[in-house]
Amino acid sequence: MEIRQIIEQKIKAAGMSKKDVAEKMGIFATNLNGMISAPSWPTLERLANVLNLTPSELIREEEPQQTAEPKTGVICPHCGQLVPLTVCVGHHPAIIPPSGSAGSSEQKSSEDGSAL
Repeated sequence: MEIRQIIEQKIKAAGMSKKDVAEKMGIFATNLNGMISAPSWPTLERLANVLNLTPSELIREEEPQQTAEPKTGVICPHCGQLVPLTVCVGHHPAIIPPSGSAGSSEQKSSEDGSAL
């Protein structure tokens, strides 16, 4: 990932826009765009100060969070969020059709009560 993208992520994570950051630095947003493409050390210090970070925190690429167990689910086509799913095999009773319908699964019993 390029330094510009990392800095833009940090700005977004701070809940600010580039315009907000530029105003706090006393510059125009268009100038900020150029400055973050190839920032000098003084620029990194100023940006970090505005974002309440150290310069090294500002340019450090965030590593993805890893969880102990993988997520199982489907991605919602509307919001893009993971919808968790649990797969249970053999834990649920078979679906029994309503009584009186063809293929009723009612068990017949012998005189002693045991299933046939």
